[in-house]
Amino acid sequence: MRAALLPERAAIRITGEDATHFLQGLVTSDVETLKAGAARFAALLLAVFAALRSTLIELFPVLADVTITHTWGGPIGIARDWCASVGLDQATGVGWAGGYVGDGLSTTNLAGRTLADLITGADTDITRLPWVGHRSPPWEPEPLRWLGVNAGLQVMSWADRHEARTGRPSRATAIVGRYLGG
Repeated sequence: MRAALLPERAAIRITGEDATHFLQGLVTSDVETLKAGAARFAALLLAVFAALRSTLIELFPVLADVTITHTWGGPIGIARDWCASVGLDQATGVGWAGGYVGDGLSTTNLAGRTLADLITGADTDITRLPWVGHRSPPWEPEPLRWLGVNAGLQVMSWADRHEARTGRPSRATAIVGRYLGG
C-alpha cells in the first residue's frame, strides 16, 4: 500500500492493492500512524463530496460561486434493524452507542447525553427513550451480508437513475424498502 498526504484536501490518497477496497478503514491526516488497510477510501470520499456539491448546485444554483470549506465522511454504522441504540451494562460498566445510519452528527449529541445520564444513574426522559438498551439482531454471516448489502446498493443506484430519467418513483425502491423495514 502507498499513501500520500494531500494537504490541500486534509486527506490521504491510497494507491495500490488496498485502494480497491472501500469503507474498510479510516481517513487520517497523520501519515506516521497510517497502517496497512487503515485508510482505504479517501479517494472515494473525494468523489462523493464532488457529487454532493454538484447536487447542491443543481438544487440551489445561487450557491455555484460559494466555496465549501469543510467536508467530512466515512463509514456509517448500520444495525441490522436500522435502529440506533445506546446503553450501559451496569455489571461491567461498558457503555455503547451507535447504529446512527448516517445521522450521527445530531444523534451523537443525544447519545452522549443519554450515556451521561445512564452512567450517573439519573432517571430522565432521555434514559426512558426506546433506543436505550435496544439490541439489534445480528447481521447475516459473510458472505451473505456482503452480497445483500451490495445487491441493495446496486438496485437503489439503478432506481435513482430510473427516477431521474423518467421522473416517476421506481418500484424497486418499494421492494427494497420492504427488506429494510421501510
